[in-house]
Amino acid sequence: MRLAKGLDDFIKSPLGRFFVGGTFLFWCHDPTLRGWALWGRLSADDVDKLLSLMDDQRAMRLPYDVVHDIRRVESVDTSAFERYLAYVRANLERDPAVTRRRAIVHGVGLGLPGLLAAGMVSLLGAPGRWRGFENPEPAFRWFERPDADAICEEVSALVESAIAPSPSLAPLRTYLAANVTSADVDRVAGALGLSRRSLQRLLKSSGTTFRDEVEQARVAEAHRLLSDTD
Repeated sequence: MRLAKGLDDFIKSPLGRFFVGGTFLFWCHDPTLRGWALWGRLSADDVDKLLSLMDDQRAMRLPYDVVHDIRRVESVDTSAFERYLAYVRANLERDPAVTRRRAIVHGVGLGLPGLLAAGMVSLLGAPGRWRGFENPEPAFRWFERPDADAICEEVSALVESAIAPSPSLAPLRTYLAANVTSADVDRVAGALGLSRRSLQRLLKSSGTTFRDEVEQARVAEAHRLLSDTD
């Protein structure tokens, strides 16, 4: 699968491509299989982007199978969770006509991902079409595709690459962590000894955007302030 240039680009032509947001990766292998992986602390903005991708069915051959990989979720913004629940409730009736099976990879134990998975299955009341898995391999094999293992390996590699901080982005993230309140693309590029175009090229090649990097830095600073100060 190939990286999409942006959210609109992916929505326009999703087949065989993937899109990386701040804390998620959305992929569409073919007209009958798609999925997403979530990690870290989910913000309302990330959930809005994810829902816009979930809501677009133009390129899919219905019904299709979906993989939700939520085992790396650390926390969920309250407003983000409320928006997701509202979306699920609004689409309960049409879900059987849109999706065939949904595999939820929640990891081992009953941590936050496990509780989220149990909540989704309970809310939809469709245990035959929703099934939880501790690991991704059996989740993909549940769809009974001959290429299940190959797709699982490809998706896992894409997710790991998206989660792992790129060494080339380390200076940018270090600078933003210390200067998030005055983050401006030209100022940041100058501080890093780069031109604006070079910085944007670096971000694009790493599957992210300046806005996403700033948002992640702001969320991290907000958590620090809430945890460590009055």
